[in-house]
Amino acid sequence: MLRDYSFYGSRLRSRLPLPGLRGCDADGSDPDVTLTLGEVPVVLPDPVWSSPFVSISAEGTALIKVDSVGRFLLERGRAITLQRAPGATSIEIGAFLVGPVAGVLLHQQGVLPLHASCVRIGGGAVALAGNVGRGKSTIAAALVRRGAVLMSDDICPLIFPEDSAPVAMAGSTGLRLWPDSRRLFQGDAEGWLPVRRGHAKQVAVAGFSPGTGQCRLRAVIRLVIDRSGQTAIHRIHGPLSVTPMSSLVYRLRLGCALGRTKALFADIMRVADQVPVFEMCRPDGIGHLDETVDSVLAAIEASP
Repeated sequence: MLRDYSFYGSRLRSRLPLPGLRGCDADGSDPDVTLTLGEVPVVLPDPVWSSPFVSISAEGTALIKVDSVGRFLLERGRAITLQRAPGATSIEIGAFLVGPVAGVLLHQQGVLPLHASCVRIGGGAVALAGNVGRGKSTIAAALVRRGAVLMSDDICPLIFPEDSAPVAMAGSTGLRLWPDSRRLFQGDAEGWLPVRRGHAKQVAVAGFSPGTGQCRLRAVIRLVIDRSGQTAIHRIHGPLSVTPMSSLVYRLRLGCALGRTKALFADIMRVADQVPVFEMCRPDGIGHLDETVDSVLAAIEASP
């Protein structure tokens, strides 16, 4: 049975059930992206960029390999072919679709994928950006408990309508949290499942009410771990607001391998020019989470 899903600003059609994505009603139109099952090569011929996990061809085709899940072939930002590994579950497949697969597909489409979890506060989107381990998902979950609406976890796609601020689009529907963070929100969400076999991080496939559609980007908050245990947030300007780009752009190296270096730099500069960018220093762990959330909300309230 064919199903349609909302997928980072696109309509994705798949025969596989995808619990990590938001379903949408078929309206008779052709999908933007299709996911089909089929044979996928083990290697790409003459790749221009390659790692044990991802390869990129000169034509911009991408191959993503995950031993326990399968091989994904991504073409033109419109077609995903999956050769499923034996025993791979829909949850495991969905976890990679809303992670590396979505990130590469957005690069292929020319959409800026911020490495950020995104929530809607009031009438605008707030992107919590940073490298792995900075607490993006945990702080997003805590903000949801305070009344924010989840837009997307880990990847925040941005588009740039003419003569307006950047717009964030809805992405994944579940939050992926480590056990210590998950226990804080056990009362708010049920149906937690491992993102893949043997992995401690779990994803909430029910219980959170994700936002739909898109809304204006209100602020970007760059998360930094402060080993001294202090919590502080301040606005940053100029080069400091956009560097290093690798902490702002999801899979920056893959985007560059796809020929997007200049476009990504231009997009990030446009974000910094039109949207307040903050740096938030916070203690590692979850012991000061309420203080962190208070600081985020105060900064957003005080920003234009």
